[in-house]
Amino acid sequence: MKNFKLSLLICLTLTLTFSAFSQRRVGGKVVEVLDGKTAVVQMSNGGKLTVVLQYIEIPEPDQPLHSTVKDHLQNLIMDKYVDVNPIGIKDSQTIGQISMRGVDISQQMIRDGAAWHADLQKNGQNPGESANYENQQSLAKSEKRGVWSIENMMPAWEFRAAKEEARKAAERAEWERIKAESQAREQERVEALAKERERKLDVARNRNTSFGASGFDNFDTKMWTNIGSPGLTDANGLIINRFPQYNAEVIITSPEMLGLSNGKTKQEVECQFGYVTYRPENADAKEFFGFACKSESDSETFKKSNQLTITADGKKVSVVKAVQLGAQGDQRFNELIVYDVDRDFVVKIAQANKVQIKVGEFSGTMTEKLHTMTKSMILEIDK
Repeated sequence: MKNFKLSLLICLTLTLTFSAFSQRRVGGKVVEVLDGKTAVVQMSNGGKLTVVLQYIEIPEPDQPLHSTVKDHLQNLIMDKYVDVNPIGIKDSQTIGQISMRGVDISQQMIRDGAAWHADLQKNGQNPGESANYENQQSLAKSEKRGVWSIENMMPAWEFRAAKEEARKAAERAEWERIKAESQAREQERVEALAKERERKLDVARNRNTSFGASGFDNFDTKMWTNIGSPGLTDANGLIINRFPQYNAEVIITSPEMLGLSNGKTKQEVECQFGYVTYRPENADAKEFFGFACKSESDSETFKKSNQLTITADGKKVSVVKAVQLGAQGDQRFNELIVYDVDRDFVVKIAQANKVQIKVGEFSGTMTEKLHTMTKSMILEIDK
């Protein structure tokens, strides 16, 4: 690659053909060069005029030779008296021809390889003048001066277009990256929701596991006998207990006596709703809901018939399966019946306004106190 500064070592005696200018031209001294095609001219009337050289393009700031081109223009016109022939105004700057001793500085910049002739399709230049500019450019190109000394160097307008396309491509790539990340986050969210649904299904399956068959039997039959034993009773009447021997925690309503009747005989039955979390050894935790009834009588009152039927606001829900435990006392027969229920069953009871309970052939109304404690138990579990 030729050294541009060497290629620009031309005689500063300007030899280009004199061009006739219109009578609009004004004169003044160049007091500043802003870049390779822009100069500030101090006019004879005291004002200053910023002039952009007509019909040329110079290397962009991030292209090679940008600063060298500015230096070259300074060498040509700085502190020199010039003529200015304006052809238009853009962005508060005057576009026009700067000439010195009859030489068009735009043509000189092109001839020295310090500029390109601007895109012919856009500059609006008259054909004769355009042909002169093109001729000067052909000479500079053949001699590999300045911008033509660098192989494959893009003209400024092509460089800007390529840079803009690269910017748009980067924006598209960034958008695709953001889109991909958003899709990945959404996929993670969907997978997390799926896992959470599966977890809840597992919990539901554990809750619906037969309390009598696979839950209660894994404890000890004495557990329900002891489940209402002294524990932490809160203000809502809930007993909160821990049973290390079963690796279980219990939330249970305080015992509430219900008067049940079969139409002939009344039977006092002590009732409780309970919730148990239980972790068998080397296994996942399980959850159970239960309803327990205790009674004392001269005989086994609920041995033949112990189906539990709950009527919540006029709608019946029956629970057939039960674990019946009984023990003969000294003079009386003690019975404990445990029913395996699910969460929805208890929630329906908690949400109802009126609840009827029927155990076997004996039925009665659920007391307001037991009803309130049942609601409190659900709220406690959901904390």
